[in-house]
Amino acid sequence: MGKLLDKLNQVAASGGARLGFAAAGTEARGQLAIVAVLADAAQAAEALERGADALVMSGKKAEGVGDGAPVGLMGETGGDFVVLTMTGALGAATDADADVVLSLEGEVSDEVLRAVDALPVDAVAVEIPASPGSLQDLLPLYRAARGTAKPLLARTPTPPGREALTAIRDAGAAGLIVDVSKGGMDGLAALRSEIAALPPKRRRGEASKPSPSLGLSGSRER
Repeated sequence: MGKLLDKLNQVAASGGARLGFAAAGTEARGQLAIVAVLADAAQAAEALERGADALVMSGKKAEGVGDGAPVGLMGETGGDFVVLTMTGALGAATDADADVVLSLEGEVSDEVLRAVDALPVDAVAVEIPASPGSLQDLLPLYRAARGTAKPLLARTPTPPGREALTAIRDAGAAGLIVDVSKGGMDGLAALRSEIAALPPKRRRGEASKPSPSLGLSGSRER
């Protein structure tokens, strides 16, 4: 297990999605991890101060960047993890020293999602709109959650609002990949606060208020 999956697991242990491996430690960071996309290493310290759990950028990883947090690279080896598309270099996907995040773009068929489990990747990222306003906007994320057993990340160009965050969390996502490279740094602290304030995940079919007895011995779980 690499540094990124370690971090996702720590966040999962504090109340987020269960990733299927034992916790390496706990950290009260909320229910979704935040992976901040940066323009360059100069933004790293501020991103971490404002609440990012991990960082990803283009180019080479500079020594000392991240202060111990996972630092990944877009499409290149040399970091703690690498973010690849389906057309990414095979060499980066087989780097034994880094976690590999496969970023899926556009509509992806159920057949492809099932095949993803056999690929040499450690997590899957799915693109969602900047301001998802309907279940249709989040359908690719929910499909990916049902179609692969890999840890799931939602990739978005801007921080989502609370309703979208709740839906993303409830879909089974372990975290967000958020682009703050072009002036979005101010939203990181607010995003961290929003995540920390999310209500506990409610099991589907669980009653939100008392209902009249229907004479049944138990309720059906969905």
